[in-house]
Amino acid sequence: MAANLTAVMAKQCKSRTLPPPAALGGVGFTVSCTMLDVNVPNIVMDPASNRYTVAANPLSVSPLGVAVDVDGITVGTTPNAFRTTPGLHKLRLRGPGFKPWEATVNITDGFDLRVALQMDADTYARWLTTTKVLQDLKQGQQLTDAQVEVLRGVAQFFANSQYVVNYKVDTKQAPPLVVPSFWGGVAAPVVP
Repeated sequence: MAANLTAVMAKQCKSRTLPPPAALGGVGFTVSCTMLDVNVPNIVMDPASNRYTVAANPLSVSPLGVAVDVDGITVGTTPNAFRTTPGLHKLRLRGPGFKPWEATVNITDGFDLRVALQMDADTYARWLTTTKVLQDLKQGQQLTDAQVEVLRGVAQFFANSQYVVNYKVDTKQAPPLVVPSFWGGVAAPVVP
C-alpha cells in the first residue's frame, strides 16, 4: 500500500512541474541584513613592507540565513530575492541570536530592504569575547606575525559561522591605490 502511494505521488510530482518564479506573477523584492553597531577592522597587506596593517575603513558584518516571513509565511532566508503581490505586507526577520524585526512595508517591484538586526544580550556577549582581539587593534597599526595567526583563527570563525564580513567597497569612493583585504579576495581602498 505504501509503495503504491509513493509511486502515485512521485508520478504526480513529475507531471506537475512548478513554473519558474518569474512566471508566478507579482513583484520582485530583495532582503538583506547587517548587524547593528557591529564591524571589524579592515586589515590589508601593505605592498611596500609585505606586512598586514589596520586600515582606516572598518568593515560591516552581516548575518546569513535570517528567516524572512511575509504575512506570517516563511518564504526563505537572507540575503535573497523574493516575489509577492504588490502592496502592504507584514515582514518579519528572525534568526538565532538576534532580536526579531518586523514591520509593515509597501512592496513594489524592485523593492530592496536592508535591515540592521540587533543581537540579543547573550549573543552580543559571546561576540565581544570571540572578537576581543579585533577590538584591541588600532588604525595604522602594523601587525606582528603572531597577531596575524590569531586573526587567521578569527577569519576561520567567520568562515564557519553564519556571519560574513562585507569586504566589498564602493569603487566610486575608493582612492586610486587598492590592496587585498585580509577578510577576502576583493580589493579594499587604502589612502596612500
